[in-house]
Amino acid sequence: GGPERLAPVQETTPVRAAYAPGAPILTTELTARLTEITAGLTDLAGHMAVLGAGLHEAVATIPPDARHPALALARPLAALFAGRTAGVQRGLAALSDHPEPWVRAARRIFAGVIHLNDGRPDEGRTELEAGLAGFDQVGEHVGLTFALSVLGELQLARGEFDRAVITFQRAHEAGRGGINRSAADTLLIGLGRARGWAGDSAGAREDLLRGIEAAGRAGEFVDQATGYMELGDLARRE
Repeated sequence: GGPERLAPVQETTPVRAAYAPGAPILTTELTARLTEITAGLTDLAGHMAVLGAGLHEAVATIPPDARHPALALARPLAALFAGRTAGVQRGLAALSDHPEPWVRAARRIFAGVIHLNDGRPDEGRTELEAGLAGFDQVGEHVGLTFALSVLGELQLARGEFDRAVITFQRAHEAGRGGINRSAADTLLIGLGRARGWAGDSAGAREDLLRGIEAAGRAGEFVDQATGYMELGDLARRE
């Protein structure tokens, strides 16, 4: 705990070493090994088995009681890429009492996304909202931004347009506090979609145009294309 836990993505080496002895070395080795494993993969979908096996090899040296957030989440992430659903569930369950509040919050978000991907929106929402509360408590903007974006998409899919507007507004605000401005402003595409379905065409168009411009500056061309498609769909509905 403590103020140093409020922004894990900006931790200094002394802070990392204080709660995870050896973690800087392990995380560096892990990153190097993952880079080596994925360097030759040009068709990721066709090489998922290779990637999954490589990830398991890369995390084999991580102690089971690792406290560093990246190390704690590495095992369930490896199981996810390997398609080992039971391994993902075991890995997440093992983190329920992790001493780091960031890890506990991330675990709930991770579980929520798994539920959504498996077609369980109610369970997914429960986990997402619990993870959001955890990230709110520690003041972690990057995790908060991601979680709010996923929740906003769920609300859009379920026709909760006014709620989605509020959620995407929060995501945009959190993003501007934790990531670079251009990247955060791409979230305006989601906000524009929500406004459009909520009946605010003028506000939707303004947000979409700003989000499209930001996505172009950030090099997020898929998001930019999504924004243009949403503009076209908005014009069609008007």
